[in-house]
Amino acid sequence: MHATTVAVDLAKSVFQLAVVDEQWRIVDTQHLTRSPFERWIVNCSVGLTNKLARICYATLRDHAPFDEAARLSRKAGRQSFAIPA
Repeated sequence: MHATTVAVDLAKSVFQLAVVDEQWRIVDTQHLTRSPFERWIVNCSVGLTNKLARICYATLRDHAPFDEAARLSRKAGRQSFAIPA
């Protein structure tokens, strides 16, 4: 599965997942309780796990929904540096 985005709808005791690819086609949906959700996170690819962690962190830090476009525009505005040889 080549997922680019995972939507997680949190309820009191269940997690509804929707995994989409780069064309925004749904490639997987699941309705999981806490324990299976934890196993799903552990078993998914490293890149997907890192993206989920980044989204959760950014949402908690900013007290706002994650905005990938805003993140990319901030990243583009940063100046990189090179150490001269």
